[in-house]
Amino acid sequence: MRTEILTLLCLCVIIASSCSSQKETDIANNQTIISGKVYNRDVYPNTESLTVHLTDFRNFRSVFNSPINEDGSFHLTFNLYSPQDIGFNPVGNRMILHPGDSLFVEIDFRDIGNFRYSGDRAETNLALQKYLSSNTGAFTFEFFSSQSSGLEERRRHCDSIRVDALEKRRVFIERENPPADFKQWSLDYINIQYYRAMLSNLSLDAILDEGFINWFNTIQIGDLYVDRKGSANRIVNSGIFHLANSYERILVRMLVNSLPEGGVLSHEDVFEVLLEKEDGIFKELLIGNVFHNIFRSFNLTQFNDYKHIFEKNINESFIKQPLLEFYQIVKNPELTKAISDPIFSNMGSEGRSLMESIIAENRGKVLFVDLWATWCKPCIMGMEAMKDVMPLYEDEEIEFIYLCIRSTEENWAGFLAENDIGGRHYFANQEQSTDISIALGVNAIPHYFVIGKEGYIVKQRSFGFFHSKDLITRLLDSSPSKL
Repeated sequence: MRTEILTLLCLCVIIASSCSSQKETDIANNQTIISGKVYNRDVYPNTESLTVHLTDFRNFRSVFNSPINEDGSFHLTFNLYSPQDIGFNPVGNRMILHPGDSLFVEIDFRDIGNFRYSGDRAETNLALQKYLSSNTGAFTFEFFSSQSSGLEERRRHCDSIRVDALEKRRVFIERENPPADFKQWSLDYINIQYYRAMLSNLSLDAILDEGFINWFNTIQIGDLYVDRKGSANRIVNSGIFHLANSYERILVRMLVNSLPEGGVLSHEDVFEVLLEKEDGIFKELLIGNVFHNIFRSFNLTQFNDYKHIFEKNINESFIKQPLLEFYQIVKNPELTKAISDPIFSNMGSEGRSLMESIIAENRGKVLFVDLWATWCKPCIMGMEAMKDVMPLYEDEEIEFIYLCIRSTEENWAGFLAENDIGGRHYFANQEQSTDISIALGVNAIPHYFVIGKEGYIVKQRSFGFFHSKDLITRLLDSSPSKL
């Protein structure tokens, strides 16, 4: 008996050791290193550190810093979940890395445009540097700032630029014979920029136009990645995250416009459309964005309702891992409380100043804040639903705040003059709108959040396309007097 117990204990130790070793191996496999040396620092004496910007699928940016030591050396360590491009500042370079890579970079401040690479992915990044610093990669689709340009005008303009960019890429590849990583990334880079330009700054009228709807429905989203098989080995171009947000916003607005009067779009409706899309990274990104919004509402019931969709369709580690980490936070009330940072902790100065003034003017109250825009039809639908919600809280110490972003002050004032909207109203200029949107991770509007009496965000949600009274009330389901 004693022998059996000892054997069992030894077996447990071996299993535990094996599990620990496996976990450490997984972490080690993801750990990625950029190290190197800076020469002639006296050219830019105020540059004391170097920074890696890593964008994840939610379009959130993580920042990793390394000081430049007295001998010019630096060392950056971070985790990658998939091969992808990263930003390297303050020199503004992009780099392509795989999880577990170790790249050594030599930087001469007298020749800032020409890094010397050694180690993993050295040839790939040398080709990328040549491409982006030459006229070959210096194209722009001139993202439309005007909403008035029609579909055909956009298409002619963007098609001509894409044809020219693809030809320059072909010549570059023939001349330089770069690695396969670069070939994949550069083709995706051109196509992603093309579609982003086509989908940027569209007015609601354009999205309702039959010609645009027909064109939008013909987009083969799988074509954004040439080799859809074995996509986990592809280089993820970070521009795809911006494109996924634009694509999903337009898709949702089209779905909302197709609803019968009084109808409400549900997650199930959106999943039904997305699941019909061609398999690939882009499809996973779109589905992942919906789950991210579910987690941001701290609603585990909804996640459990659609868990089978998550398990079957989310396979890419760079999408799945952040979602699972967020899921653990949502499950743990203490962790949820820990991520409720002061509202202006990571906000730019202009946006922070506006938010501080709003909180000061409404001191001692819980604030329900609605970020909206004058051109946003779903936002206006949400306002109509809020008229029924406000009376439910008239006996509570709560103030309903409408903060208009991404609009002109003239249109904002005109809208308020023509519409009877309750609550208190504030306007954010362009810089304030940008600061607030980045700090709160606003990818869609309307975006609602609740600020407790101590100035902390206690709940947050981008409804985007959910505007019923019940869903808005759910965000306020905690007694405001306790917040």
